[in-house]
Amino acid sequence: MEYILNKIKKLIPKSLLEFIRPAYHKTLARAAAFWYGYPAEKMIVIGVTGTNGKSTSTELIAKVLGYAKQPQSSADNGAQRECDPSHEGGARSELTRMNKAGFASTVKFKVGDKEWLNDKKMTMLGRFALQKLLRDMANAGCKYAVIETSSEGIKQSRHIGINYDYLVFTNLTPEHIESHGSFEKYKEAKLSLFKHLADSKRKSIKKVFGGRTEKKLEIRNWKLEIQKIIIVNGDDKYADEFLNFDVDEKAVYGVDAGKDNNSRDGAFRLSKKVVLSSRPSDGGASGGISFAKISLSRAKGISLDKLGTGSRLRFAPLGMTLFRQPALPCLYRAENVKMDKTGVEFELDGVKFKLNMPGRFNVYNAMPAIIIGHLEGMGMEEIKEALGKIEGVPGRMEFIDEGQDFSVLIDYAPEPESMKKLYEAVAEMRCEVVESVSTAGTPTPSDSPRQIGGQALGRGRACKIIHVLGSCGGGRDKARRRVLGKMAAENADVVIVTNEDPYDDDPMEIIEEVAKGAISTKQKSNKTTKQDGAESKMRLQDSTAHGKIPPTPPLDRLRAGSSEKGGIQKVFKILDRREAIRKALELAEKGDLVLITGKGAEQAMCVAGGKKIAWDDREVVRLELRSKK
Repeated sequence: MEYILNKIKKLIPKSLLEFIRPAYHKTLARAAAFWYGYPAEKMIVIGVTGTNGKSTSTELIAKVLGYAKQPQSSADNGAQRECDPSHEGGARSELTRMNKAGFASTVKFKVGDKEWLNDKKMTMLGRFALQKLLRDMANAGCKYAVIETSSEGIKQSRHIGINYDYLVFTNLTPEHIESHGSFEKYKEAKLSLFKHLADSKRKSIKKVFGGRTEKKLEIRNWKLEIQKIIIVNGDDKYADEFLNFDVDEKAVYGVDAGKDNNSRDGAFRLSKKVVLSSRPSDGGASGGISFAKISLSRAKGISLDKLGTGSRLRFAPLGMTLFRQPALPCLYRAENVKMDKTGVEFELDGVKFKLNMPGRFNVYNAMPAIIIGHLEGMGMEEIKEALGKIEGVPGRMEFIDEGQDFSVLIDYAPEPESMKKLYEAVAEMRCEVVESVSTAGTPTPSDSPRQIGGQALGRGRACKIIHVLGSCGGGRDKARRRVLGKMAAENADVVIVTNEDPYDDDPMEIIEEVAKGAISTKQKSNKTTKQDGAESKMRLQDSTAHGKIPPTPPLDRLRAGSSEKGGIQKVFKILDRREAIRKALELAEKGDLVLITGKGAEQAMCVAGGKKIAWDDREVVRLELRSKK
């Protein structure tokens, strides 16, 4: 359907198309939702938006929700919070155990028990494709749908026709400026999604969980509705703007949120809520109801002995809140964060969590999953167990191990802020001092060696970092090209600039722009040497003509030569991405770290004429490492 519409769109005069574009997008989005029977109304829909961390957060949320299997005893719920939906009695509803969770992200799709990598080169699918995916989730019995929601998707109204129940805001930094026109417009696109949630009608619990809901609750005269909830990274400077919406519940997370007396202290507190409960007399051991996100309306009467802790009650006809919860959001703060190559640890409410993904930023990526799992009735210990079983997200801080004596780390990091966080994580993994042995046989500390994740280094030698990177074409944020090159040169010992996704742009022009940032930085720090012609001249269209991973020519024409000053060449420009990766692996010695960024687990490279060639950085690295054995 999208293909046909795109063909028709090309026949419309450009001036007319620009005029009708907003109405065009909204009409098609509504038509797609109608065509597939409004599948979002059958599930609890969780949207994740922001600049960085969306894909990881999306997958973690879905996998935590999909892990919930058994009702929890009160002893398993961790520390009690006033905003805890279920600490009284501790039992989670049978309804929340109907927990199949589907998701759609830049990295993967999941429907029912089927999971596959995203090969569409789109974060948020087109209108009809997205609604079809939601319909497939509903048909597969999913009760949760977690959707990574991009600013470009919002701009094109792909979110219209999706009734979100939760929205997660991860962070906001300048990105997609060419597409939106300015940072303010980019931010406005994100904010409009939250307005969309605030303006949307609450869903009926009966429609989502089925007719047996009322029997479970033993209620006949109440209409149960799912609450609208916003979850915001309180450490982001734009947090207040994303909290400024009238919804049923708000939660804030972070490492620093609420700490600073001069800024955010006192902005959050634990909220007290009430909910209708039908827990059995055994205190919940045999199952019961404790919803975090249900509103009850059209009441004919209220039996106060049935009120416990949980969500607020409302009269729908009058919009009158009977038990008003505080307007301040509930705060979840991670503490005692520790990291190594194997992952990151932190504490929340006295529970120690361990993620099998390195990087402090992954604490932020995991917090929404903890909060949503908690609000959906899971105990903290169960959430901890769920997160501990997740090995990682493809192409996000993913180490490739084929038995080599150096490390290879693949990450997406397509823009400056994510690259900054990547290097912060790398710095924490290589801070140990390696001792060398003096002629007298006495151990002496080396000058400033670097160590990656406890991996052995040559005695007295600091490991080096070799960074392979590029930048996007297709009119995507040209200003960041030199910035990325500069950041790589400031942090890595060797920088290899290569092709990424040129689209219709000249790939060598992109490479030159990135390399200028790297070369100027190396020159300023007196670390660079003169380029001696070791750049690849292979034309992209020649090496990708068959739509497969392009073959790599012999390495002898890529050998690093000596400069006029001597020493190793610091900046390479290599057009063919496979050649660039092979060069990095060739230069790597024992204990070194090879970083490869820009594509993560993407399954295609976008080239001229709208063509895509099959590509996966991870598979290329594996093949190259195996060939070295």
